[in-house]
Formats: sequence, C-alpha cells, structure tokens
Amino acid sequence: MHHLSVHFLAMLFSFNNMALYGINVDLFKWLLFWVKYLDKFLAHYKMAYVIHTGSFFIGRK
Repeated sequence: MHHLSVHFLAMLFSFNNMALYGINVDLFKWLLFWVKYLDKFLAHYKMAYVIHTGSFFIGRK
C-alpha cells in the first residue's frame, strides 16, 4: 500500500512533468514511510482480513 500511495500521489501532483514526478516520489516516500508500520497495529482488528484479501500474486515458480 505504501508503494502504491507514493507513486499515486507523486503522479497526481507532478502535472505530467517527469522532473517534478521524481522529486514528488522522494518527497512522498519520506512523508509516508510510517504507513508500512500500521500493519503491526491493524493486524489485531477483526476487519483486517478485508485489506489482506485485496492482494494477490501472479507469477511462476
């Protein structure tokens, strides 16, 4: 979720400018680094499975 949020917000606020997009990626990585640590606290909630069921992997062995 953290990675997706960083790139979504960077794209949103870059106004189709690649240089601004690169700066925004670094900025939002720094501003949102703490979001990935919410999993530790949210895992104890009864409805936490809703977030987990939204992820999947498509790949090969």
